[in-house]
Amino acid sequence: MSMIQVHLDAFASSNVPYNDFLLFYRMGKKMVYGFVEGKDDPSFYRTFLENVLPEGWECKLIQAGNKDKVLNLFAAMDWNRFPKKAICFFVDRDLSEFLGGEKYQGENLFVSDSYSIENELLNEHTLERTLDEVCGIGALQPPELQRVKELFRSNLTTFKEALACVMAQIILWRRARQKGDNLIARLDAIKVKAFFEFSSGVIALKPDFVLETSRIQHAADAVKATVGAVGDLQTAEAEFRAKGGIEKFVRGKYLVSFFLECTEALRLAIPVLFKRHPEPPGKTAGVGEGNAMVVIGPRARCPASLRTFLQSNYGEHIKQAQAAAA
Repeated sequence: MSMIQVHLDAFASSNVPYNDFLLFYRMGKKMVYGFVEGKDDPSFYRTFLENVLPEGWECKLIQAGNKDKVLNLFAAMDWNRFPKKAICFFVDRDLSEFLGGEKYQGENLFVSDSYSIENELLNEHTLERTLDEVCGIGALQPPELQRVKELFRSNLTTFKEALACVMAQIILWRRARQKGDNLIARLDAIKVKAFFEFSSGVIALKPDFVLETSRIQHAADAVKATVGAVGDLQTAEAEFRAKGGIEKFVRGKYLVSFFLECTEALRLAIPVLFKRHPEPPGKTAGVGEGNAMVVIGPRARCPASLRTFLQSNYGEHIKQAQAAAA
């Protein structure tokens, strides 16, 4: 028995995601399969995945629990036993650019372009769809909508710039493995929305958080970790910026928090910005950080890299299956 088979047999008895996969997998069945990290990921990926599936085909996305579990499954799969292009793996890049790079590469392994798939929400296209379809604001004239988008873009720049120092501190913690494997989960305790306030739709740092040191200390208190040395923080932030961190590697969950807060602030500011509106149009989105990917995720536009990945894997598998059946 090969070591790969030994690993697979161990997975079958103790690994729930792999066991779930075996329950659904049937050779020749018109189904493709995917392993994702968490409970919200299928809401994002399924929308785009189903666009490459012809009539009669289905997809099964299985939640592995976290990135390491997805990658462990990827490394253990026996591709002599399963069709590679029918079974894909989807993980977030997170801060791997600053931690030695990705652990694995493969033609059926998709790694998000930015920190996470949540980062794909942060654009004006998703904002417009959310205002229209979730908040019910469809009455904005083109110049008004353009003004709202400009404010969103400016607010997003301010937000990401203010988070650079916090992300630098997180990089130092991740490198030191401070608080062990539990650190990643504890990062959720950093409530970055506490740093900001909105006035007439414009974001600004609250007086208590204007200084970078105050934001970093807030983050350290939230995760119960120590603040890095000044020189180390400056070096980490310079590296973060040099590798496109402002645009790509601000933590996705923090960006989702911003998106929700900013969307509502812009809605409430409409009567101030445009006098023809006597009161804020539409309604509050009623979306929280816990269900944002379920409600807003499907309204994001598919990243070009993901579209290519889906076509080169699932699309090619389906073509081959159809040719074999002809």
